[in-house]
Amino acid sequence: MGSEAAGTIVGLPTDQTVLNDPEYKKRTLEKGGKVAVSHLGSLAEYMVVPWTAVFPIPTGVTALTAAAGLLQGLTTTSFMEEAYNVQKGDIILIHTVAGGLGLLMCQLAKSRGATVIGTTSTKEKAALATGHGADHVILYTEEDTVKRVLEITNGEGVHAVFDGVGKDTCVFQRGLSFVELTE
Repeated sequence: MGSEAAGTIVGLPTDQTVLNDPEYKKRTLEKGGKVAVSHLGSLAEYMVVPWTAVFPIPTGVTALTAAAGLLQGLTTTSFMEEAYNVQKGDIILIHTVAGGLGLLMCQLAKSRGATVIGTTSTKEKAALATGHGADHVILYTEEDTVKRVLEITNGEGVHAVFDGVGKDTCVFQRGLSFVELTE
């Protein structure tokens, strides 16, 4: 069970082919280093994980944020490159723009030069989304979303619609897992 975790490296590969791999070297992995992991079995106290599924955690990023960001970051990137490749000048609608996935989508779309229209339920969430780059935020509890999108876009509509809603899941906050990397 589980596919995202963060923890401390307790073992590293010894195979010289791996140790000389340029991608392995870029990660600067070391015993005691803090990492995020994308690999099934992350609810275990110890894991043996391929080094390709391990990512160093930058200073200042919490383990919880790093672990959560793996799947949301991958989902955001996949949506905005494979489902619809967001480009400069695009107008994008993001439902639940103030959620974890919605905020990442908003930031990535803005970094690519898109205009972001988001939907959310409260003024507080609207302010959060605006603070993360949303150009327009529609309070779907008070406004007609379709009507507002057409007003904002002068009747043209949007290039793509992304939905950041996901099914509620349990959050396990048991502390860090310990990770041993494999070759």
